[in-house]
Amino acid sequence: MNTQHNNPDNSDIVISKLIHAKAHASDLIIPDDIPGGDMPGDKINISDDLIKKARILFPHIADEICISIPNNPYGRTVISVCGGSGVGKSVISSILSYMFNSLGIGCYTMSGDNYPHRIPKNNDAERLRLYNEGGKHALDAYLGSPAEIDFDKVNNILKAFKNGADILTLKRMG
Repeated sequence: MNTQHNNPDNSDIVISKLIHAKAHASDLIIPDDIPGGDMPGDKINISDDLIKKARILFPHIADEICISIPNNPYGRTVISVCGGSGVGKSVISSILSYMFNSLGIGCYTMSGDNYPHRIPKNNDAERLRLYNEGGKHALDAYLGSPAEIDFDKVNNILKAFKNGADILTLKRMG
């Protein structure tokens, strides 16, 4: 067992770090070349607008973590970022991860795009078929849906993490 990260006493340490982080998050300089997590094919283009949005979200997320961490015996929590294609989820997630890690709070960005039911070539063909048969509406209904993404696999990984797993096997498509 990884006692460094699976110690329930870490909750108080993390909460203390979060309180400190909230006070200093706006002072962080966000470089243009931050790590992009494991999002296949996503380009992380840092813009002032998305940095501003991440800075607005950060204290609210920190507050939610302070509430949820004591409820997990391993002092772990999961933050989900959801939204339509191209709205900035990957960039904002990367900025938030950078902020948390820079302020001493371990964080990892995991992309659901790595867990499709089909290999990318076949998924692209399915997207094209749906668009050709049903137009933009059919494609929009498919993108990011349970028909495209294996959410059971994603949820099992998140459950193992929250249950204190020392090692997680993650998939990387790109």
